[in-house]
Amino acid sequence: MKKKVSVIIPTYNAEVYIKSAYKSVCKQSLKEIEIVFVDDGSSDGTLRILDEISKEDSRIRVFSYEHKGSGAARNYGLEKARGEYVAFLDADDEYVDEFAFEKMYSLATANKALAVAGQRVVISNEREYKDQLFRDIDYGDNECLYLDFADYQEDYHYQNYFFRRDFLIDNKIFFPYYLRYQDPVFCLKAMDKAKKVLVVPVELYKYRVGQQDQDAIERNISDCLRGILDNLMIADKRGYGILYRKLIARVNNDYHPYFFSNMNVEVMNLLSQILMLNESSTYKQPMQIMDIMSDVMRNWVNYALGEYYTEGMEKIISNNVSNIESYFFKRGIKTIAIYGAGKFGMKLLDAIAQSSVKVSVVADRNFKDIQLPDKYNVNLDAPENMKLYKYDAVVVTPIRYGNMAKKLFEEGEQRVFILKSIIDEVLFDIENE
Repeated sequence: MKKKVSVIIPTYNAEVYIKSAYKSVCKQSLKEIEIVFVDDGSSDGTLRILDEISKEDSRIRVFSYEHKGSGAARNYGLEKARGEYVAFLDADDEYVDEFAFEKMYSLATANKALAVAGQRVVISNEREYKDQLFRDIDYGDNECLYLDFADYQEDYHYQNYFFRRDFLIDNKIFFPYYLRYQDPVFCLKAMDKAKKVLVVPVELYKYRVGQQDQDAIERNISDCLRGILDNLMIADKRGYGILYRKLIARVNNDYHPYFFSNMNVEVMNLLSQILMLNESSTYKQPMQIMDIMSDVMRNWVNYALGEYYTEGMEKIISNNVSNIESYFFKRGIKTIAIYGAGKFGMKLLDAIAQSSVKVSVVADRNFKDIQLPDKYNVNLDAPENMKLYKYDAVVVTPIRYGNMAKKLFEEGEQRVFILKSIIDEVLFDIENE
């Protein structure tokens, strides 16, 4: 029998809720489904319960392996699933309307939707309320309505959606291997690719907020910041200004209490990356957390920029010569001027020497103390003399580039590129090929 929907349920020590989650799936009027449980190394009675219910329902498939996190479990379930569409249910949540699957699947297939979504209710501190996502929509006489992702820009609530499985697989859209905030990264990548969602006014999902959610953030604040950074980069590049502002607000308001109790090198490094991305973004927002942590951050940014980025950026530049060349050619740039003859400036010069892009001049305020190897055959001069040379664009290479780039624009330079931004875009394009 053709499986219309695969429900993927990762489990980890979920013996208290797992039967309720399963029963909510069984109540669905759509019967051509499969239920894919992926146990993530439970140490309680979860696997015993799954074994019992799988003997009662042939639609159940159970897989298990060592603990890797719910994102990895969902990826495994996605690979094993056989349904036309996939849905994701957390083991402590439930489905609500028994006709939700039938309505959503029928309308999704009729409209050839890559993504279809319903509504949700939330249980928090024993209080139940309706989440507002997809509620303020005028459907008129329609059973459903397409909504452009650009019009609502939300990376939360991935459980509200069904996605075509082949769409996810073909576009290599999976959950990152983070222990927290992996869901929003998956959701944003999926909706960025799908562009629009078919919204059906039906109560699909009941989401339970518990103390374990706060504890998970506390334990995995680094992964939260990784996920936020991932989505900030996508939002900045794709023009999702509404989402960008939401993400910065989460850093400022939702997560900052956890920074102090979990402060370490990794957390500070991630915060510094978010700060630098925000500084160069079109959607730059006030970073309140940085006011609170200004002294700590000032010292850490100096360290991070000097230690972390130096080694990483040099390797990235060396390993992406052809991609950097392509970046310039796509923009009609054949000759550049390099601003800064430090480590990154020299590494860029070395990379460009292996490409078809030309360098007319390397500008540095300490040019008199610098000796360029003869093999480069490139002019070395003071920044104020750059205009004596011909080039299509200036590439600013120092990490702390803010004032330099601003000054170049003020002096009339029309095309100024930041090396850090070039590298970010090159890596983003590689990831999304």
